[in-house]
Amino acid sequence: MNHSNVLAVMVRAPKPGQVKTRLVPPLSFEEAAGLYRAFIVDTLDMANHIPCTDIFAACTPRSGLLSLSNLIPEGISITIQKDVDLGARIYGVFEDLFARGFERVAIIGSDSPDMPTAFITNAFRLLEENPGKVVLGPATDGGYYLIAMDGLTKVPFEDMEWGSETVFDETVARLGGDLLLLPEWHDIDRPEDILLLDESAMAPESARFIAESGMIKRYGLK
Repeated sequence: MNHSNVLAVMVRAPKPGQVKTRLVPPLSFEEAAGLYRAFIVDTLDMANHIPCTDIFAACTPRSGLLSLSNLIPEGISITIQKDVDLGARIYGVFEDLFARGFERVAIIGSDSPDMPTAFITNAFRLLEENPGKVVLGPATDGGYYLIAMDGLTKVPFEDMEWGSETVFDETVARLGGDLLLLPEWHDIDRPEDILLLDESAMAPESARFIAESGMIKRYGLK
């Protein structure tokens, strides 16, 4: 502990009907929740391999903490997301971790379980080399998979139309020259995106769940 860098992974209790609902149909709510559970396992395992970085699971809702705690590996700390909109929840995690004394904070979701660890280490490197900047990882769906800062700002989070295809572009417009970009990567939000994890060595728990469920063939995703 007591590193300068900290990574927070935003996770939601994998309850059917409350996670990955854009995969339903063709998946059932139970299948979507099971797949998301695998996303959490893969994402936290990936995070746990990042050197010289403290790791937090930023959990929601508080009532689902027991089910989430069974998925969180030893050595990963827990913080609770505020019960507000997505922007305020992300900002709240930044606020909490800066208050704990960390110098550089990166936040990712749990929808990109095959994300390369190099993206995260590069985000911290960019912050260290460019104080006062914000680092953003653009997602293929028009949002972003990572945001990292070395100081608090509400600019990227207030009055944003979360879930829309304009989140990344609007964030870029707001931050302008204060922004540094990572390579584009994907979230797993649509049924066809599941193919990206088929037999993926980068997301072994997700690949196992997909294979054992037979969902690709059963739902004609290829």
